Amino acid sequence: MRIEAPEMFRVMGKRKPQCVKPYLEKLQWFADNDTNPVVRIHSAGAIRITKKALEELKNATDD
Repeated sequence: MRIEAPEMFRVMGKRKPQCVKPYLEKLQWFADNDTNPVVRIHSAGAIRITKKALEELKNATDD
């Protein structure tokens, strides 16, 4: 995996979290197991941002 890939998921997850949702499990694997610390950090950030955006969408539709 290229180092920049998880960062692209983070940006997409912020704007279009539904597009990233199917990949959260794989991103979690990279966050837990990749040998490159940058990939682990960016994967964890992508997960955090996407989950936050999904929660905000859910709250907006509940109101």
